[in-house]
Amino acid sequence: MRSKTTTPTLKQIISSTDLFLNLSTETKEHLERSFHKVKFVKNKVVIKQGEPGHALYLVATGSFSVYATNDGKKQKLGEVKPGSCFGEGALVTDEPRNATVVCDQSGIVYRIDRNEFNKAFKDRSEELKAFVRLISRRSRALHRSVFRPEPRRIKELISSVPMFQGVGAKLISELEHQMEWIFLPGGETLMRQGDKADGMYVVVNGSLVYEVRNDQGLVVSTGTFSKGDIIGEMALLTGEPRTATVVATLSCEIVKISTVAFETVFSKHPPSMLAITKLIADRFTKDRMGKRTIKKTRSIITLFPLQKDLSVREFAHNLAGALKKIGRTTIVESKDLKKNKGDREHAVSDILESLYHLQDSHDFLILCPDFEDKLWTETILHHTNRILLLSDAKKADVLSPEEIRFLGDAEETFGPIRELVLLYSDANAKPQNTSNLTRVRKIDVVRHIRTYSQHGFESLTRFITGRSIGLALGGGGAKGFAHIGLIKAMQEENIPIDMIGGTSAGALMASIYAMGNDAPNLERIAKALMSDKKTLNDYTVPVVSLIRGKKFNTVIKSFVGETMIEDLWLPYFAVATSLTKAQKVIIDRGPVWKALRASASIPGILPPFFEKGELLVDGAMLDNIPGAVMREKGADFVISVALASDGDSAADERFGSIYPKNNSGALPSALRLFFKRIFSKAQNLKEAPNLLSLLMRATFVASDAAMAQAKAESDIFAELPVEQYGLFDWKKFYELVEIGYRYGKTHAKTWKKQLKLRE
Repeated sequence: MRSKTTTPTLKQIISSTDLFLNLSTETKEHLERSFHKVKFVKNKVVIKQGEPGHALYLVATGSFSVYATNDGKKQKLGEVKPGSCFGEGALVTDEPRNATVVCDQSGIVYRIDRNEFNKAFKDRSEELKAFVRLISRRSRALHRSVFRPEPRRIKELISSVPMFQGVGAKLISELEHQMEWIFLPGGETLMRQGDKADGMYVVVNGSLVYEVRNDQGLVVSTGTFSKGDIIGEMALLTGEPRTATVVATLSCEIVKISTVAFETVFSKHPPSMLAITKLIADRFTKDRMGKRTIKKTRSIITLFPLQKDLSVREFAHNLAGALKKIGRTTIVESKDLKKNKGDREHAVSDILESLYHLQDSHDFLILCPDFEDKLWTETILHHTNRILLLSDAKKADVLSPEEIRFLGDAEETFGPIRELVLLYSDANAKPQNTSNLTRVRKIDVVRHIRTYSQHGFESLTRFITGRSIGLALGGGGAKGFAHIGLIKAMQEENIPIDMIGGTSAGALMASIYAMGNDAPNLERIAKALMSDKKTLNDYTVPVVSLIRGKKFNTVIKSFVGETMIEDLWLPYFAVATSLTKAQKVIIDRGPVWKALRASASIPGILPPFFEKGELLVDGAMLDNIPGAVMREKGADFVISVALASDGDSAADERFGSIYPKNNSGALPSALRLFFKRIFSKAQNLKEAPNLLSLLMRATFVASDAAMAQAKAESDIFAELPVEQYGLFDWKKFYELVEIGYRYGKTHAKTWKKQLKLRE
């Protein structure tokens, strides 16, 4: 009697399927409830090539065949057996089915559609990213591999490496047969700290980065390797474990020489052995003395369109036009390689040889993918410093099939920078919903570029070439109006601003500018917000603060609405202080109004802002001039702007006249003080500091120690001469703006030289 085959349960299938291995128990349980059982009979078509897809199938029993039709020819690609799945791409993309699946042997499958799948992964973006990575890896072709170019080319390349210059051709010929020739795609790991050492590596082409960590896991040393460098040479002398983790940042051609091969070949050639050993010893000495030379990597930018109708060529030419002002630039497409190779099918080595040659003669390469040429596209994506994901701003909410296939598997720490570049062709369009666009994608930075203006391309170019300019604005109450004049002068003198942020009043002025307002609009909006409207006059019983804060919230919200920081035209941040954790807080995402409200919450005047269990107050308590923060955020040139306050000492003298002569630590009674202020003929008593100004000044004093760090981290430290003005001089709007403007105009020429800007 034949035993009956047991049909596996859905839970068993999910637990054993690669796609779901790394999911949490909660997600798996949600998926179990979302699948539906479907029966298929022999010859039934389950999915059809070219049709829209929106479901994944898990096979419980039966057998299914996969076919694809290309150029009218039907070809069987494989079979799907129990425990496997098909159609998974439809869960994350609108791509039509790329194959037909037919039931060969009647069976049972479990089906889940995209809507149910999305519900299971709601608020689980990291798990969704992991799922997408697995889908992408199924179609990836480029891996670390050992391949050998022609012997002639090996000898030419080896002879060009400094380590082997002067070594006889006979020795190189002997060594060539025992070398292991490695191709390492960008992002792949060559060795890990602590690994067993069994030889050294010589970089023939490409670049790598190394990282050394201490026993606590903290990074204590980093650096780079490039063409001609030796990696792990101490293994030949000591045999100790690897002391660093080394990862390729560009695709590399590397030669490995094992300890056995080194000893076998070089022992026959004592002079060469002595020369190589001396070279290794010199390298070791330089490393220990910190004199290792760091080679600068050329910039390789790869463009990646997220829509098929997006003109990559047009973007490439605009970007190339901006880069050519700085260095030699060329655009490279797969057709250029085909033109050089004729009809012969190109290999990875052909592509890399061409790219290495172009790198030697250019400062910038702009690489364009060809999704029909899979090998070319995968190769350039692993041989680049920066990937620009180009998208129409209105169409970036859906992952493209190409994005999943070629980019979905990325998780490397040392991979290329990924920037989502959102393009706006409509002058009335504004960024929106940006934060959701990064939920699934692995993105380092988002850029908003208006294609009808060159400013966006020029700013992107400055980020690429290490010339970006960040403006950090300090706090100071009404004195912050001087920032407006400074920005106006910078605009007139063509000093660009690529990033902006600030503390308290500086955060407010920075946000207005980051929303896309030029200097005239900045002036108009700031005056309406802070000078014309009395935002700080809704007094309350001073249990927590003197001011209730409701009116301030209303005014701020009326200005920014529900705008998110991610939807500002420029990268932006505001600095606040956490009373709960006694530390500085950098707010660079979320609602703009919350960032402004927290950054300007002067203790004792405005109530603290409560967010996620923390009490947040004015950032001036710990960092009133956030130049160091701007540097941390990636600005290459930092301009920090302080608002001078030395003149308050005169007001302090006036305050002293209020005290009784023999008791300078106690004020008169409230009634006596009131009459003294009202009826005194001495003007100095009326102008003496009040409670609001004292509280505000006390807030700024605590961050004075941070000024030294701001100066050290800034390329330009500007201290606007507003010391004669008070923190509440809201009516001195135009005077303060004029001071900032005159200061900027006076220093513009010097600044341009410091920032290396062309006149």
